[in-house]
Amino acid sequence: MASPAVLVLRQERSDDDGERLIEGSGVDGRVTMRCSWHRSKNQFVSTLLLSAVLGVATHPLAAQEGDPVETEATIAALQTSVATQSTQIAILQESLLTATPSAGASPPFATKPIPISEDFVILYYYFAAGGASNRTYVLGELHNISDEPALAPLVVIEYFDENGFSYGKDAISPTRALVPAGGRTPFQAEQVLSGRFHPGEWSSETLTAGPAVSADDPDFSVLRFDGVPAEGQRDEYAGKDGTLRNDGAVPIEDLLMMAAYYDEDDRFVGECFALLGVGLPPGETVEFTVPEDCDVIEATSDALGAASDGPRTYQLIPFVY
Repeated sequence: MASPAVLVLRQERSDDDGERLIEGSGVDGRVTMRCSWHRSKNQFVSTLLLSAVLGVATHPLAAQEGDPVETEATIAALQTSVATQSTQIAILQESLLTATPSAGASPPFATKPIPISEDFVILYYYFAAGGASNRTYVLGELHNISDEPALAPLVVIEYFDENGFSYGKDAISPTRALVPAGGRTPFQAEQVLSGRFHPGEWSSETLTAGPAVSADDPDFSVLRFDGVPAEGQRDEYAGKDGTLRNDGAVPIEDLLMMAAYYDEDDRFVGECFALLGVGLPPGETVEFTVPEDCDVIEATSDALGAASDGPRTYQLIPFVY
């Protein structure tokens, strides 16, 4: 009786086209299969190359005549092999679904940290469309994994169609330029490619690090909050007034401040302006109001739905432009 045709599959990555190359070997030699995950279509597409078909067709057992038992055994073995391949594909499909963020998912979170530079990883990112302006926002957080304070890089997102054609790139500045060791900083962009796209209208995206943010920021540790804390519960302090005092020896020009909001899972759900472009001389104070809401909060609430209970806490983050 003939030996069954055993195929052992393994997965490889292809750096040039983003596809997955799955290869294996059997009694008759090499079987090659190329599998692509099409995010926009939300389906797994596999193509069995001709070499595999020819390998089965020219198998010496398949060429034997006059022995129906042997022929049936060969057919059964091949059917088992095909079933095994289908199982392997299903397993790979599941792994790609959980490891690859998709522009069309809801909500499309990265499921594990994405290394972006020597010092930083992206903890997660997602897209949200809606709000009064119907803009598409991209939000996420960078995490400094080093043992020292580090300058956060720009987050560069490139968008592609299903054939790998690039629609363009967005370069997003993190809210904090200098991030302490083990610290985090949010990033947010108000429109994807100047408002040309909504989630699901591109097929895939890649995230890379751009240049580090400028190191010329002033020392924000000299700023003192009065009236409201720098971090607190949104329901307690939203809409309340506070002051910011420069206790340093040099003026801070073009000072802005964001209120970054987080839900109960400590997930960044948007940032709103609390202060716009003021000069703050030494010893002087400026008034501000903790914002109650802004367009991005409505958009993320629409995008996250039941996955989030909306903004619970805030952090006031000063920066300059």
